[in-house]
Amino acid sequence: MAEGRIAFYPLKGRMAYGHLQPDGTYHLTTFRDGDGAVPGMHRVTITASRMIGGPRFQSWEEELSGAPTATTDQISIEWPVPELYARLETTPLTAEVVPGGTVTLNFDLPAPP
Repeated sequence: MAEGRIAFYPLKGRMAYGHLQPDGTYHLTTFRDGDGAVPGMHRVTITASRMIGGPRFQSWEEELSGAPTATTDQISIEWPVPELYARLETTPLTAEVVPGGTVTLNFDLPAPP
């Protein structure tokens, strides 16, 4: 994925999060920017969604005024990554973080329909 957020939830302790970069990489933060995740087993969520529809602003001045150039009546959410991966209760993703060093953890997700 080239957009979205990833979060690591340990069984005990503080969660870590990061933003997915255009190349699919991420750096996790727990306490300080880029410090990684606490060691141990984690449940992992990956969230990527886009709002389709709603107000369309041509400039930030227009957005501040609250008067959009165009609107659509329907607003929907598009999920490039299936929603089940975004919820802690339903994600099947897990990862083990080991102490010391930088580790790359990749997750193979099904292609969006």
